[in-house]
Amino acid sequence: MSDVKHKLWCKKIYGWLSKAKYKNKSNESKSSPEQNKKTKYEYQKLTPYTKVDLKENEKAFEYVFQHDDVRNIAISGAYGSGKSSLIESYKKYLQTTNTNRKPGRKFLHISLAHFRTENNHLSAVLNKETNSKNENNELSILEAKILNQLIYQISSEQIPQSNFAVKKITSKRDLLAITVSSIIFLFFMLDIIFSATWKEFVLSLEYSGLKDLLLKFTTKIFLLSSAIWSMGLFAIFLYYIIKIQKYKNIFRKLKFQGNEIEIVTESSDSFFDKYLNEVVYIFTNADVDVIVFEDIDRFENGFIFERLREINMLANNQLKQYQKKKAKVLRFFYLLRDDIFCTKDRIKFFDFIIPVVPVVDSSNSYDQLIRFLKNYINGNKIENGFLEGISLYIDDMRLLKNICNEFHLYYSNISNNNKFELNANKMFAIIVYKNLFPLDFTLLQMNQGFVFYIFNNKPLYIKNEKDKLLENITNCDLEIKNIEENHSKSIDEIKAKYKAERDKVRNRYSYYRLVEADEVEADEVIKKLDNQEQSELDCCQSEYKKNIELINKEKENIQKEILQLPSKKLKYILNKTNIDQIFDEYPSNSNNIEKNEKTLEIKYSPYFSSIKYLIRNGYIDETYAKYMTYFYNNSLTIADKIYLRSITDEIAKGYEYKLNNPKLVIEKLQHQISYFSKPEILNVDLVNYLLTYSKNYTKELKAILYQLSTVENIKFINVFWFISSEENLQKFVELINEYLPEFFKIALKSALVLNHILKDFSLKTLYCLPQEAIKKINKYDNCLSNYIANSSDYLNIAEPDVEQLVKQFKFLDIKFTEINYETANKDLFNEVYDNSLYELNFVNIKLMLSTQYSSLDEQDIIHKNYTCVQGERNSPLANYIARDINVYLHQILANCYYKITDNETEVLYLLNHNDISDAHKVEYIRYLQTPITNLDKVKSSKIRKIILHFGKSAE
Repeated sequence: MSDVKHKLWCKKIYGWLSKAKYKNKSNESKSSPEQNKKTKYEYQKLTPYTKVDLKENEKAFEYVFQHDDVRNIAISGAYGSGKSSLIESYKKYLQTTNTNRKPGRKFLHISLAHFRTENNHLSAVLNKETNSKNENNELSILEAKILNQLIYQISSEQIPQSNFAVKKITSKRDLLAITVSSIIFLFFMLDIIFSATWKEFVLSLEYSGLKDLLLKFTTKIFLLSSAIWSMGLFAIFLYYIIKIQKYKNIFRKLKFQGNEIEIVTESSDSFFDKYLNEVVYIFTNADVDVIVFEDIDRFENGFIFERLREINMLANNQLKQYQKKKAKVLRFFYLLRDDIFCTKDRIKFFDFIIPVVPVVDSSNSYDQLIRFLKNYINGNKIENGFLEGISLYIDDMRLLKNICNEFHLYYSNISNNNKFELNANKMFAIIVYKNLFPLDFTLLQMNQGFVFYIFNNKPLYIKNEKDKLLENITNCDLEIKNIEENHSKSIDEIKAKYKAERDKVRNRYSYYRLVEADEVEADEVIKKLDNQEQSELDCCQSEYKKNIELINKEKENIQKEILQLPSKKLKYILNKTNIDQIFDEYPSNSNNIEKNEKTLEIKYSPYFSSIKYLIRNGYIDETYAKYMTYFYNNSLTIADKIYLRSITDEIAKGYEYKLNNPKLVIEKLQHQISYFSKPEILNVDLVNYLLTYSKNYTKELKAILYQLSTVENIKFINVFWFISSEENLQKFVELINEYLPEFFKIALKSALVLNHILKDFSLKTLYCLPQEAIKKINKYDNCLSNYIANSSDYLNIAEPDVEQLVKQFKFLDIKFTEINYETANKDLFNEVYDNSLYELNFVNIKLMLSTQYSSLDEQDIIHKNYTCVQGERNSPLANYIARDINVYLHQILANCYYKITDNETEVLYLLNHNDISDAHKVEYIRYLQTPITNLDKVKSSKIRKIILHFGKSAE
């Protein structure tokens, strides 16, 4: 026996272990899908939430039910604050706590779904007189709605005496029984009435089995049976007729000997007054403890509360009369807004008020959004900052839940269908807009409504902003004019001041007829005044140039901004100064089809500022269409069709007009190559697509680029340059120089292309084109080399290919007339200096001495220039001057202010140089302030005589 028991115990243990193992496996198999489920979006119901923490509300409800005189109770709170959720949670609480198996409290709900829009509110304000006339009619309708819902929720057996019948489906079995009973009743009645005739008829028949059978139906016993059955059936019919008449009043009037007797009278226009007995009867026999009225406040009719309070009182009085035991108390719960009554009158209507603390408002909706959209936030699809901003406009829990549900559905469906990646922030913005303004969202899909109006009028906003910027340019021009006038006045004042000082010195010394030593002192004073004058003039000129450069730079920035305007998104055009004006203009500037009261809803909505927030921050932008519906790659969008129509109608759209499918647009145009020669075809998106696939569209590109030979079309490049990629810009430069080598000359001459675009164009030409192609471009009046040489800011390049540029500069024999050292790339500048790729003028000489030599005094550079240059005899500057010494000396003589103080060694070198003209030597001696101590070192006798003539010899 012990062995048997042992085996049984082993089997049991094995069974337990196997079960445990199976359970473990099943749990493991379930865990993975459960984990996956956690990562999925959880849809949110819009029905009332039944797990609200009642807290103190539970005690409030219990207090209500403990006091029989508390019968009209208001549960007050804003829309979406959780009033329905509170009552449903209390009902569920009653179910869970009712353990005594006693009948629980019964609730009956009457929901009056009347949705008053902001537009209804507007019309109510505008038409007070009309609305007051219809108020009584609305009250009657409201009373009828309450009764309708009440009757359909109460069994007809509970209210048999009610005249308000609910239509029921009669079964075939009941119809068959009524039909058969009626036939039997008629048969028996005919048998009784025509019994003698019937008997004669049967007796007249020939003898047969049928005759014997029919004779049995003519006997007195059968006749008596027929009478009994007829009486019974008649009694049943009469019972039902009396019952119906009693309960339903089907016979309202009777006529007797020409007199009309009214059985049921009617009075009063009010529905409750008209059928007061019926109404009280129905409410009394509803067999419920509480009737909950939901959304009754949406009608905004205060009289209904008076009626219901009266009905409640009458119904409770009836209950007291007919119930022998403790009478049941019928309570009315009203779920309504706090502001349904503007004054303290609401406390007169209700016996008790339970306020609802809102579950969600604009201050805490962000936390709920984070909870519902955690997968999108964790996946970095939606930005926290955006949710925090938009949450300020969401103050309703049901609204919040529906937004999250719709967002997930839209985002999942559209992103799965479309090949391009959707921006989750923009999708969420569209769904918020759809929920807050459903009418305008529908209009947007038909190219109407407020949002469509805002984006459709973008060209108008661009024009307004352009006008403001042009006004700024005009102001800049006026400022330049003022600076020039002030500069001219300053120069004249400085010169007049020092002229007067010099005249004073001369007059003072001449008056006393001073000796030669005093004359030398006078010359020194005058020289000092000259130096001071020059210094002040230089400072004035420097300040003038600085101010002019700043304003010109400001003008250039404004011009850039003007050119960028067409390609800017609306959010960059909107600003504090224009946003209110733009948003307030609607619908005065909109189409006539939209000028109706419904379209005003968005402007008078309390959520109107949310649409400003979404558009101003770019969450709803020009790409809104792809977030509203599916997009198919092989179909033309409305925007593409409008563009094609503009070409055929020869009404040009803007160069920056957005194309959704350039490839398909090109395919529609390819059958007629002449379309590509029309100016209306010029479009940045289209040209960029053609350049990207340039090998496939040679003819089309050639036709378009040839159009840029005309001044009218050359403005296209200003818009094209800002939007296009570097790769496409390079292709553009290569192809237009191939097809149209004179383009650069045309662009320069037109003065319509911005300078920085011309510079970029020329740089790309130097970088990538062979020298043969560059030679073809430059043969048109040396346009390229002259442009580069005369651009002082040309060396301002971020990351230049120095070797390539210097190579091309040498090929074009570039000599920069002036160089802006401050902005120039220093590596490139040094190469320009080393290779003498600049013009030998005083400005450049002064610049090279200032930047490439050791610290030199400015006055020495002006008056002692050659001595400064020879300070570094083997420098690129010294060598460059040695190659063109006569030109150099010409520049020095023109800018020394009639004064030269070179050292004697450098003076003798210049006077003995064969490449310097005698005219320049004579002028040099005239300005020379340095005495020549050894005249014999001057080789030319002619020059020696000139030196003696001007008294420059010290011997």
